[in-house]
Amino acid sequence: MRSATPRFALGALLPLAMQGSGLYSPLAIVIIGGLISSLLLSRVVTPVVYSLLPPAIPVTEEPTPTITP
Repeated sequence: MRSATPRFALGALLPLAMQGSGLYSPLAIVIIGGLISSLLLSRVVTPVVYSLLPPAIPVTEEPTPTITP
């Protein structure tokens, strides 16, 4: 994680997830899971999918027609 926002969010949500509260602990666990899954999607899955895609087909120029009188 490059930006500080997910790190601070995880730091704040970990104690809340471990607390055992009936309402906030499941919510914190879901948010932590979302942060981790978005990290995996953006850092691992997207580059792998891009590397598996075939390269772009080069565009060839059509010859210009010559007009003969």
